Amino acid sequence: MVSVRVERDLCIGSGKCVLLVPETFQLDGEEIAIVVDASAATEEALERAASRCPAGAIFLNDEASHTRDRGGIDVQRSGS
Repeated sequence: MVSVRVERDLCIGSGKCVLLVPETFQLDGEEIAIVVDASAATEEALERAASRCPAGAIFLNDEASHTRDRGGIDVQRSGS
């Protein structure tokens, strides 16, 4: 199972994630991407959105407590 989050401080509101996976992402009133339903998309679709985010603001987390950066490379999470 993969969860997804958008780092608000990094998001530039390009909307690429919304175009690629509209069932999961929307732009809020500040034109920042938000996750509305992570379970509505396949892992592959989420990986595509993360890899195409121009700001690198989309992060995927797997059950093994690793974070995959926008390039899909596993990086050990620090802290929680």
